[in-house]
Amino acid sequence: MDTKSLEYYHKLVEEKNFSKVAEFFEVSQPTITLAIKRLENEYQTKFFLRDRSHKELILTKDGK
Repeated sequence: MDTKSLEYYHKLVEEKNFSKVAEFFEVSQPTITLAIKRLENEYQTKFFLRDRSHKELILTKDGK
């Protein structure tokens, strides 16, 4: 685990928007996505549910 991924995660919990988080940290959106996926793989859980039809990001129980 690296601290930058945790920073991305924390900001994503606040913003619930990958693009806004990427803009805030001045990185690409895929950078944020990959960091979150690495954390989810490390902890063997999902932190967010991505509802693409409603463009909504929902925090899971484990994500809280």
